[in-house]
Amino acid sequence: MSPPYERNEELVPQLGAGKASLLASALMLLGHWRAFSRRLSSRRELLRLSDEQLRDIGLTRAQALGEAERPFWTLWRD
Repeated sequence: MSPPYERNEELVPQLGAGKASLLASALMLLGHWRAFSRRLSSRRELLRLSDEQLRDIGLTRAQALGEAERPFWTLWRD
């Protein structure tokens, strides 16, 4: 039996269509969660930048605050 950390190429075909679909959905959800987490971290990091650093990236303090206050699940404002 292979250790759990090794990739098993035969695993997905053995699961069957329903379980493979469930696995694909779980992996997609994990991907979304990782994107949300990165977005939240990035928005928090904006608050730590100095005014000079914000100017270097073309943002004002007000824009950085506005971005940091947005919910982590939003990509942009309409």
